[in-house]
Amino acid sequence: MDIWIWLAIGVALFVLEIAAPGYFLIFPAAGAFVAGLADLAGIHAIEGQLAVFSGAGIALFAGAVRHYRNMLSNRRQDLVNRPERMVGALATVEDALEGGRGKVRLGDTVWLARGPSLAKGRPVRVAAVDGTVLIVEPTE
Repeated sequence: MDIWIWLAIGVALFVLEIAAPGYFLIFPAAGAFVAGLADLAGIHAIEGQLAVFSGAGIALFAGAVRHYRNMLSNRRQDLVNRPERMVGALATVEDALEGGRGKVRLGDTVWLARGPSLAKGRPVRVAAVDGTVLIVEPTE
């Protein structure tokens, strides 16, 4: 096939990948570009171009899988709301704490809270975390 056909196939697959991400069409698109370069380099037989197309696509996919596996294995799973990060943080009473229970706003999240009776809007400090409930104390 002619280089322009391979380039058109590569561009079409690339556009489809952009339109429907996650279908891994980028690898055959890159393979088509490499096959076009093979035609430019003198491999004019369709069998050779198809071998280059499939080989390049498979090699690029395998390389990407290996790269992403290495990235994921070296990544630590940091929780945004780790209890040790919340202890000592300042919060604001969102729903008055009555009978030892209420809600507080910490950052952009409203949490269930336990602590002494406090009015809405009162600043509090997180003393401890019990599951998804913050144990709070008044600041003063």
